[in-house]
Parts: sequence; C-alpha cells; structure tokens
Amino acid sequence: MKQNTDLKSSLKVLVTLYIMIKQDFDALLYYEDNISEDIIDRNVVLIAPKDITLDSTIVDSLRFSIVLKACSFLEEWDDFLGVRNEPNQIDNLRKIKKTVASARRAVNYWKDLKTFRNEIIAHNFRSGKSKEVKIDMLQLYDCPQTIPELYFLMSFLNRMIEVLFIFFKEKVNEIVVEFNREKIKVNKTLDEKIVELQTVLDEINDDISKSLSQYSMDNIIEEFLNRII
Repeated sequence: MKQNTDLKSSLKVLVTLYIMIKQDFDALLYYEDNISEDIIDRNVVLIAPKDITLDSTIVDSLRFSIVLKACSFLEEWDDFLGVRNEPNQIDNLRKIKKTVASARRAVNYWKDLKTFRNEIIAHNFRSGKSKEVKIDMLQLYDCPQTIPELYFLMSFLNRMIEVLFIFFKEKVNEIVVEFNREKIKVNKTLDEKIVELQTVLDEINDDISKSLSQYSMDNIIEEFLNRII
C-alpha cells in the first residue's frame, strides 16, 4: 500500500505539474504559430533557415514533456484522492472525485498514455520485460500524437485542476505565494551560480587542453578549443 501524503504536499505537486504542462503546451502553440519552418515569412522575419529536422525535434520534445508530466499528474491525482492523513477533508475529496469523474475517465481515451511514457520516454524505447525496441513504432501507440489531441488532454486535466481550486482555494493561494517567494530567493543567487559554473567550465577547458598537450596534438587542441567556443 502506498504511503499517504499530506494534503498541502499533494496540492503543491498537482499545481506545479499542471502549470508546467500548460507552459509546455503554450510553448508548442507559439512555436507552431510563429517559428516553425512552414510558418516563417523570410521576407519579414530575420531568422536563419533551420535544419529540416529541427521542427520535429522541438515539437516531439514538447509533446513528450506534456505526456510525461500528464502521467505524473494523474498518478499524484489518484494518490491525492485517496489521502487519509487529513480526515477532515475526506468529504471534500469525495466531492471532488465525483465532480471530475467524467474528466478523469476521459483521459483514459488514450489507452497507451502510460505505456508510451514508460516505454518510449522513460525506458529507452524498449517495451516491458521483452525489451523489444519500439523506436520505429511511435505512431502505433494510442497516445496523443497531434496538437489537437494534446489540447484535449490538457483540457481534461484543466477541468480537474479547476475543480480542485474551487474546493481548496485558500490552500492553493498559499502555495502560489510560497512559490513566488522561493522564486525570488532563487533569482538572487542565480548570477553567483552562473559565475561559479563559468569558472568550473574554464577550468575544465584548461585541464583538457593541458592533458591533450602531453600527446603533441597541437592541431587537435586548437580544433577542440574552436569547437567549444
């Protein structure tokens, strides 16, 4: 039996995952509407021509990210509705479960959503115990494959999270305030971290160059330094 989690922790995870899913989807729409190769008017926009594979790379990366986070959201959601550490909220949890039952069932429209996450995204394109390679079978999975499908997946999750907000408005607002407070603290140290990381990278470059120099490979060292600039 899974260990129960406290209400606030589950709310924080669900809110964060939904925001990340929404951001990924918004980024996907923006890319498709403004930056994809077949949309750009090169007489107007000063963007260098892209490799023919770049569009599919970006679209697939965002699609995979949405599916991955959606599965995490659903797992947390199902655990959340079963939480027993807050007995005073059992009635609300039951009301939420009943209210969004149709939206939760609708997500199961895609029978291979979790399988796609497990086999394609998480486990190196291999299926279950057989370890069969599935890299050339992506289109065969019953999983969101298009932007319209991703829209409906996100919409089903949206209905669930909106109902959650209705029942736990105050707690969700607390989470948002805490998140913004932590974000400010992180931003204050970001510049310092960047400086530190640049120092580490410079030391790595110097270390590799010195190591290569022992092998009388001046041309390779120069090539190495040129490639990393």
